[in-house]
Amino acid sequence: MSVIDHDLETRLRAARAELPELTVDPWFTESVRARAWRRTARLRAAGVAALVAAVVAGVAIPAGLLGGTGHKGSIVPAKTPAPLVDAVPWTYGGITVTWLPAGTVHVRDGNGGQGFPGPMSQVSMLLGYNESSYSSTFMRPDGKEASTIEVGVNWMPDLAAFGGNGDLKSVLGTGATETTVRGQQAFQTSGTVEGRYEGGLYWREGADGPLLGVSTRDVTPIDWAEIRGIAEGLRLDRDPGGVDPATVEQVKAAFSVVYGAGEETDEAWLAAVQDGAELIELAHRARDRYPQLVETLEISFSSMRRLSPTSVQLSYTISFIDDTVPAIKSMYASSSPNIRRSVGGSGSAVLVDGRWMVSRESYCAQLRQMGDKELVCS
Repeated sequence: MSVIDHDLETRLRAARAELPELTVDPWFTESVRARAWRRTARLRAAGVAALVAAVVAGVAIPAGLLGGTGHKGSIVPAKTPAPLVDAVPWTYGGITVTWLPAGTVHVRDGNGGQGFPGPMSQVSMLLGYNESSYSSTFMRPDGKEASTIEVGVNWMPDLAAFGGNGDLKSVLGTGATETTVRGQQAFQTSGTVEGRYEGGLYWREGADGPLLGVSTRDVTPIDWAEIRGIAEGLRLDRDPGGVDPATVEQVKAAFSVVYGAGEETDEAWLAAVQDGAELIELAHRARDRYPQLVETLEISFSSMRRLSPTSVQLSYTISFIDDTVPAIKSMYASSSPNIRRSVGGSGSAVLVDGRWMVSRESYCAQLRQMGDKELVCS
């Protein structure tokens, strides 16, 4: 190899290394498959039309082209495709899908708004209670429709968090059209994104019931009869993350001991906090440094979810009056002093020896939010 050739090769290798990584849209395969199927269908239709025209015209057709066996010109499939197994019934997240179009297969399940970025996932993520949403994704990989379908439920939708009228119509926007599903007021969304059709049906089971949705993305126009058929066939069971009333009261009691007004006894505090014996000295220091906070501290609860048999996640709001807290001092230095401040939070409770307690992780995280470097644990 000459010096010139060697230098050229070196530059080409360097240039290749600098090229951006080639990425392919996750829907590329389905799109190509659908378009290939439609092209094949058109060619097949054209071939049949030509064959019919030839027969009508009296043109002799070789026997091999008429499907005769043993002829070296006949078409033989490479293999017999394995039959697809229908995905129904499919149960996940307390909801059962009882009907899907023939050939549909299950792809994945997701909790917390996970799944392909379709309308239901977007709604679930925005609702603020992601842990209460569940979705199942299905696909028909036959190349005919190349469609992906998502069925989802949010057991604790907080529609009021969006402002406006605090209803489903406000959440979905002005583009949603009103309809009915399962005898309930529902809304249909539709549109195109990057050349793909997408849309869905969304409704609540009762005025205060869970939010349900059936959404789809497709490279071909949506068959709304199919989407409605899926929606009408859904069967609700119960919220898998729901917390029984007895546990709710025990968790609230533990958090109220730690974040309620007044000074609880050490015995009560130790019974309410995981690893309380290791943390109680820190709690004493916090009480001594911020007595006004302790006297005015209040807690209200907004939601609670079971993560496991021994763990519960909850959302709450803590309020108090004490502008000497470093975080409050830096945040509200120029505002009116000595007014009640509210801080939203989330934490977890753990079951220890049959008793629900504020988890160590939650207590330390809430303590860090005060901004006092002398009050730190992990």
